[in-house]
Amino acid sequence: MPHSSQLPGRTSTGVSGLDIVLAGGLLNRSTYLIAGAPGTGKSVLAQQIAFHQARLGNKVLFLTLLSESHEKMLVNLQGFSFFDRNLVGDRITYLSLYQDVINGGLQNFTAVAREAVLKSSAKLVIMDGVSSLRDFAGSRGDLRKSLFDFNAQLSALGCTTLLIVDDEFPVQNAPEYAISDNILRLHFNTDKKRYIRTIEIAKSRATPALPGLHYFDITNDGLMIYPFIESQLASQQFVPPPAVTKERLSFGIEGLNRMVYGGLFGSSFNVILGTPGSGKTIVSLRFIYEGVRQGRKSLILSLQHSPPQLLAISRELGFSLEQYVNDGTLRILWALPVQRYLDEVAGKLLQEIESHQPALLLIDSITELERLSLDPDRITSFWAAIINILRNKKITSIGTMELNRLGNHVLEIPEHPISLLADTMLLMRSQEADGQLKRLVSILGILSKIRGK
Repeated sequence: MPHSSQLPGRTSTGVSGLDIVLAGGLLNRSTYLIAGAPGTGKSVLAQQIAFHQARLGNKVLFLTLLSESHEKMLVNLQGFSFFDRNLVGDRITYLSLYQDVINGGLQNFTAVAREAVLKSSAKLVIMDGVSSLRDFAGSRGDLRKSLFDFNAQLSALGCTTLLIVDDEFPVQNAPEYAISDNILRLHFNTDKKRYIRTIEIAKSRATPALPGLHYFDITNDGLMIYPFIESQLASQQFVPPPAVTKERLSFGIEGLNRMVYGGLFGSSFNVILGTPGSGKTIVSLRFIYEGVRQGRKSLILSLQHSPPQLLAISRELGFSLEQYVNDGTLRILWALPVQRYLDEVAGKLLQEIESHQPALLLIDSITELERLSLDPDRITSFWAAIINILRNKKITSIGTMELNRLGNHVLEIPEHPISLLADTMLLMRSQEADGQLKRLVSILGILSKIRGK
């Protein structure tokens, strides 16, 4: 799946994940409205795009209709890595129209703004505080005409325009919404003491922007947007994946290989269910070891053990993975499951898959990955999308899942959508017998039994 999707006639935003959401970046000569309540990150987003465009060599004109001084604005930007004071005045021109609007209203605003655009030769024009113009318009009709005329002139001059408005909710009949080709809405909420930021494309002309709410963070690098995984893979939903291959991939454990009739099918998705300490990670690491020692590129997504811990486990058990990490055959993607988003981690996984092109994949664990989801109802569609792309890339995958019960005489399979998607399921559990705790392995996968005979 491509992750750099800038297209001809478009320009990159420089914001991680936003070009994907916009289906290729900013469309040249188009007008984008960035709306949201104060504090949602609108100005940071606009400044981040401005400095990226300036680094590309483009002229940027940043018009403000706010009373805040530009010097204070620039001081607030100094903590971001994208900020470069040397670009200010040379590539980025800041101009306040606040007093022009106070003194001369809309007519003065459009005249001064038009002159500033011509003088700066800007290709990107940003107007912050556009919603304040409503207070100075005699009527909505007057505001609509002024904004429409100014916007038409900007397009004729080859400018891409960003309009920033402070609206928590869409304003009915607001002219700035009507003249905009695309509308980006930013949201900011809390959930169980966690701050949740999302962005959506509420309006999109001439571009198939990704639908849905996309989570994002504001970091030292600016906005980091995590595109909604199901939306990214929607184009593949009608592309049937190839069937599993006849090739059998060994676990490297003789008894277990016999139980699955020689090994796992190639291009299959498999799950190891088990209680804590039952050996799920050990079995799956052994499977990866068998693959890398035969030259198969492999990838591990770990949300439980850090890379040094995984290497130590394999080393202590006599099948060290370290040399395969060193020679590049094996990559380990470590994601500490704290204050992260499901799409953030899944997106990084897909990037690693694109980069490394593995034949084998281990997700340890599915349980921890799912806990990152803020919407339990999307788990089924999420796994359907992920597994579909893994099958299409002919990757043989293993995922581990936690069971809560330590010991149980009754064989129980948890109700989970992944049980319907998996080709083979191994159940590893403990059971008390004669005062001792015994470990048991059961094979639940129908595919392996039918096709293995």
